[in-house]
Amino acid sequence: DVYRPATKMVVATDGGRGFIVKTDDVLAQTKKGKQVLGLDGKSEAKLARIVGENHDHVAIIGKNRKMLMFKLEQ
Repeated sequence: DVYRPATKMVVATDGGRGFIVKTDDVLAQTKKGKQVLGLDGKSEAKLARIVGENHDHVAIIGKNRKMLMFKLEQ
């Protein structure tokens, strides 16, 4: 994907933590990059996806194969 300013993305871990962030806030100007997601020794980053402009819900499927759907506002 090409960078598009003022776009939102979902970032999440396998431990169930996640949040929505603007792509402007994750863009780094240095070679070192920028830390967006703080992880403890037990979790791994699992998802970083662009949220469509007209999308208002997110659905996830857990390790127990159950789906959870929630509004992006939450």
